[in-house]
Order: sequence, then structure tokens, then C-alpha cells
Amino acid sequence: FISAHEFASVFQLDRKNAYRQLRDAAGRLWERTITKIDGEVQIDLRWLYMKAAYNEGGVLVFFSPQLLDLYLLDLTRNFTSYHLLRISRLRSVSAIRIFELCARFWDTGVVVTTKSQLSALLCVSYRKKSDLARRVIEPAVASIVQTTGLDLTWYWKGDEAIELRFTKKSSV
Repeated sequence: FISAHEFASVFQLDRKNAYRQLRDAAGRLWERTITKIDGEVQIDLRWLYMKAAYNEGGVLVFFSPQLLDLYLLDLTRNFTSYHLLRISRLRSVSAIRIFELCARFWDTGVVVTTKSQLSALLCVSYRKKSDLARRVIEPAVASIVQTTGLDLTWYWKGDEAIELRFTKKSSV
């Protein structure tokens, strides 16, 4: 159950708008599938097997049991966690994904990746690295620095590599 009141509080929305967003998100999740290829067999799994909306109170979703068994239960290692409140004011998917990439490396404060890996993560395609920088990386980094409490800088290392360096300004 996701409460519209709590969602509104975290994302600084009015309750009615929060409920509408939750209901719409549950609807989109209801329509989505995950495809698993097992040898020559293609298996499609639905994320949800049931959903309920409670007159502006919130939304209840039930994940498919097969999906829970395969992907969602026993998540005790190999995942990244952070407080949602930290990213609640980020407005671009690119900023959120770059923040999550940094969160994977809290201990080191350094991320080294390639232009192609970052482009794939951000679902963008620019031939020129200057276009990627100007249209995606720079706005995302500026947004992260302004809203998340992370002091983040980045630079190119050669033709392909990108290095992100960050420190936590507050309790991130």
C-alpha cells in the first residue's frame, strides 16, 4: 500500500495530485511485462496480478508471485539504497540515474565509466561527446548538486572515459 498522504509529503505535492500520480503509475505498471528468455522459450511475466485504488487514500499493488520469487525477494546483496527524499526534487531521469550511479560508489567517491556505458544507462545517443555533456551531463550534475546534498564534479578522461567525483555535503 502506498499512501497518497505519505507520497505527497515526500514529493511535495498536494494530496489529490499525489493520488492521481499513484493511480496512474499503478495503471502503467499493470500494463507492463518482463520478458525472460529461457533457452528457446520466451516467457512474459506481468509485474502485477492485482491492484486497488482507494478514493484518494492511496494505491495497493500486488506483485506477481513468480516475479517476487525471481527478482524481488531476498534482496540482501548487490543493490544500492538511498533515501527517496534525496532525489524527490530531481526532475530528469538522467539526474536520477547519475545520482544512483554515484550511490553505488558511496565508499570511494569516484565513478569511472565510458561514454557508451553512460549513454546506455541514460538511454540517450549522441555522437559528439560535447553534445552529451551540454544536453545531458551538465544539466543533470547541476540539478544533483543543487538538490541532493552531493557535491559532484565530472570530467572527460581521454576520448571515451568519464570520471565522476563526489562528496556528501550533508547526510546523503
